[in-house]
Amino acid sequence: MNASFVSGRFLYALDENFNLLWRVNINEETSGYTGCTLFDFNGDGKAEIVYRDERFLYIIEGTDGSIYSQQACI
Repeated sequence: MNASFVSGRFLYALDENFNLLWRVNINEETSGYTGCTLFDFNGDGKAEIVYRDERFLYIIEGTDGSIYSQQACI
């Protein structure tokens, strides 16, 4: 994963050639301004993404976009 960003109702991840790796549906419809942070939470050498939308705090697997953890956060 080379880049990740939010646009509309999706969180996107791009590879080193800026091709789409994956996208995840999110609950972001009012602010229009959110961001994400990368960190290796489980120490496996791969980055996970931390993202908070209008309903949840997510930790997302950086390689495939699967949701590792999702906690209600209103």
